[in-house]
Amino acid sequence: MLRQMVRTIAPEPAPVTPTRTLRLAAERAMELSIGLAASVAWVELDEGQIDGLTASLQGDAMITMLERRAQPSGYVACDNQMRAALIEHQTTGRVRPRDAPGRPVTATDRALVRPLLLALIPEVVSVCAATELGDWVTDISLGDAIDAPRRLPMTLPDRPYRVIRLSLTLAEGRIGQIQIAFAQKDAPAKPVTPKQSDWTVQLQSQVMAAPTEITAVLHRMSLSLEAIEGLQIGQLLPLSGATVAHVRVEGRDRELLLQGRLGQISGQRAVRVEPAAPRTLQEVPVPGTTPALENGNG
Repeated sequence: MLRQMVRTIAPEPAPVTPTRTLRLAAERAMELSIGLAASVAWVELDEGQIDGLTASLQGDAMITMLERRAQPSGYVACDNQMRAALIEHQTTGRVRPRDAPGRPVTATDRALVRPLLLALIPEVVSVCAATELGDWVTDISLGDAIDAPRRLPMTLPDRPYRVIRLSLTLAEGRIGQIQIAFAQKDAPAKPVTPKQSDWTVQLQSQVMAAPTEITAVLHRMSLSLEAIEGLQIGQLLPLSGATVAHVRVEGRDRELLLQGRLGQISGQRAVRVEPAAPRTLQEVPVPGTTPALENGNG
């Protein structure tokens, strides 16, 4: 009886967490893809919106899109030190201990780094499937390269993102980082059962199918007739205050329907539609009165 009371109770297995498995996955991908024995110094999990994540990337980061069912759904980014170390290892057989200077990403860089990404992303998806990131990594695969961080907000959906940041020790005194971001999945569409009569449904379908016209406006400006007549092919016109993040989608009589962001999809210019900002009231001075000075001195 006493022996049973004092016997050692086996501890319960620790829950599976991404940080415990991502270390092994990243080190295994490095070894199997290019034969580089690197160790993961730390793993960080984060979340945020695409604009904030883009701001955290350096301009010389090498970025490759992630896709879910052939649609952009995230990215993987290697910083300059990671990129340079991978190239050094494959071209010279060793990683130098000192940091590499910054330089633009080339097609050769992408070709030499891609084998690692092709091994890393499936490893990450596999080890995260049974963790809290399981829904975020479902059906994720490696996509095409993107040339600059500033294009990410115009290409990726505006949804919450989960982020994995890996810091790897590549050589003595040499650290490289990889950032992987996954967009939240689409919510499944709920089936809608029409309650109207067949005639109402048919009329509604015909009305909704009628052609209409909307206009995407990036900027409006006024020019004199003399300036218009002097325009020449190749001449540049300054668009004061115009940004790709503010595109007006207008209907008849310039009525604002929606706001959008200028972007690109499948090699064609596109506008990602966003809800219009709510109207706000502005204080208008009453005629015949003098606005008060902020310091109270008249």
